[in-house]
Amino acid sequence: DISAANSLTTGYLIVADSASSSTASRTLVRFAGEHASATGTTVLEVESAAGPGLLIDQNGNAVALDIDSEATTASAVLLDHESTSGVGIDIRGDALTTGNNIYSYSNSSSTSTRNLNYFWNDNTLANGTTVLSLQQDANNDALYINKTKAGGGNSIQIDHAGTTSVVQYFNSPASTTAPVIQISAADALTTGKLIYAYSNGADTTTR
Repeated sequence: DISAANSLTTGYLIVADSASSSTASRTLVRFAGEHASATGTTVLEVESAAGPGLLIDQNGNAVALDIDSEATTASAVLLDHESTSGVGIDIRGDALTTGNNIYSYSNSSSTSTRNLNYFWNDNTLANGTTVLSLQQDANNDALYINKTKAGGGNSIQIDHAGTTSVVQYFNSPASTTAPVIQISAADALTTGKLIYAYSNGADTTTR
């Protein structure tokens, strides 16, 4: 029990330090809750009333945080935050050259229907919320879709439940000599169509 260390200024409460040059696998500090029935046990709890709750300073060329989860129905990482004007996850990658800020990959052979990445705004009153916003300040694509599997499956599918709102809207494109919509090199067409627009509505209203 270490308590009432209220005189600390620049010192440490606990220091675990090693300068060993051995390349053998080892753990410098280990906390273990090893009984499978102890579902109410939190192995390590960190609480901060002001500064960062946890700081990892990785000075080598290795992973800074490695999580190996054996959970099958529970999340590997759960982030529950109370930010109002802040950001839930803030990633700054100013040194990027050919890398990625976020890389999401799956090689599962399961044929079950699923979403690899899922964004959901669940409150019907949050009318000012845009679920996914992309901003491209450079002279390149803002969104690039590369569907490599031949055969079925659409590159883009929109399931729109709105009755008075537009399904796809181009807002004030600044194009002057370039087309707003361009379909190029569809030279493989045989019996297919470049554009197919179909309606079977029975309504007699002029439209």
